Amino acid sequence: MLCFCWMLIELMGGQNKLVAELDSEGEKAFWNVPPCGCFITCCIRPGTFSATTLTTIQALVAQYIVIQPIIVFVEAMDISTNTERDSIVLLAAQVVRVLSTLMCMQGLLVLYFALRDHLHEYNTTGKFIIIKGMLALTQLQETLLFIFISAGVIDSEGYSKTAWAGLWNCLIMSIEMVPLFMYAAYVYPASELPDSANERAPLIL
Repeated sequence: MLCFCWMLIELMGGQNKLVAELDSEGEKAFWNVPPCGCFITCCIRPGTFSATTLTTIQALVAQYIVIQPIIVFVEAMDISTNTERDSIVLLAAQVVRVLSTLMCMQGLLVLYFALRDHLHEYNTTGKFIIIKGMLALTQLQETLLFIFISAGVIDSEGYSKTAWAGLWNCLIMSIEMVPLFMYAAYVYPASELPDSANERAPLIL
């Protein structure tokens, strides 16, 4: 996610050029985008795109790569000592995971919508679909499975609801990754790499 954010910045020629280009467009409601902006539309005022705006966006995206591994570690430690029922720790981890994911998506969407008209030639829409798909599959899908298991739609087979949701998520993702990988190869063509990168010897497996 953070690499995608950096990629958009570099395609615009760096942070300074990006800020200068968007700032020249005048005041806009940059934060009025899904998933969170739609619920606070009346509170979002138009403003210029400044360096502070870009820093805030990068912070929203960067928190994801810090918080998510911590959540996984906490869940693994709790599940290893409590496999039959869900604890308050696991339930809290689910809430934090969803909030962290929504914050990351908000930051990415603000930057994506702000630059969409500037980067048409790079097919950023297709690239962003991959990012959104990964976020949905790795985080939100597991939360939905947890809800289904809690509602009795899926039997937990004696495991805690969180552990069983995680196992189901891994199984489903192993199938979903095949078409997602094929689509990623299409929207991230090697032809977009710098000439120096294309001249490197191919990887032999």
